[in-house]
Amino acid sequence: MKKIKNLKLKTENRFQFFKISNFDSERSEERLCECKAAVRQSVSNSGTRASGFKSGMTLIEVLLAVVLLGTGGGALLLATARCLEVAGRSKHYSTAQRLIANISAEHPLSRGMIEEGRDSGSFYDAPGYRWEREIEGADTEDREGLFTVRTRVLWSDRGKSAYEEIVTWVFIPPEED
Repeated sequence: MKKIKNLKLKTENRFQFFKISNFDSERSEERLCECKAAVRQSVSNSGTRASGFKSGMTLIEVLLAVVLLGTGGGALLLATARCLEVAGRSKHYSTAQRLIANISAEHPLSRGMIEEGRDSGSFYDAPGYRWEREIEGADTEDREGLFTVRTRVLWSDRGKSAYEEIVTWVFIPPEED
């Protein structure tokens, strides 16, 4: 039996090849299968990078990832801040609606008590909020007893004055003698 005389491993372009010469004719098929298996194993072990290079990310790839993450994080932070601002504003308006209902219950408009003018006050259960009510007679001559009532709830939000206003028309016919 002759043995394989010249077995050399060459590396070219990420693939490894074997140079084989002087086969024994009886065992040539067996040796060929072994060589194919060795080539398959060496190709699978070589990975996608050429030999001599370490695996990892380049500096450009790292910087690009940092820029993308920073941009995404900044956009997410701005969106969150905007959502919190809108939620706070919504809370103020819903509180104002509740307080306007309280004004109507605590200071009702009835016959004999309605007069043109202004009235105002504050809320003991909602600090930072105050209310104003303005009553004006309607400009129509044929409708005596028709009033325009403007009810406002005012508050300060980050140094800016804000309010919720409801305008209603109230008809209280005058008493007949």
